[in-house]
Amino acid sequence: MLPDIDHPSSYIGRKLPGLSKSISKLFGHRGFTHSIVCVAALYFGLTELKEQVPSVPALGITIGYISHLLADSLTPQGAQLLYPLQVRLFKPTTFMKKLLRR
Repeated sequence: MLPDIDHPSSYIGRKLPGLSKSISKLFGHRGFTHSIVCVAALYFGLTELKEQVPSVPALGITIGYISHLLADSLTPQGAQLLYPLQVRLFKPTTFMKKLLRR
């Protein structure tokens, strides 16, 4: 659910409306929060936090985050995994069109 903080009507967006609206205005939906850069920042931030709070499951949260991004990348909207580049990777429709052209 964490990557969807960029969508104010998502579950986490409704729990943190001010933060969600700000992120949405800055990056849009499935922008930065759905990128490899955000995954790296999350992982390094969580590993730093883990030094203060040893019970934080940094690797588990990161793996869950990545699985969310992979699932979103399979939807028609895709995901900007290489944000800020305006490229949406792994959209199934795009993938199938390229596959069928061969």
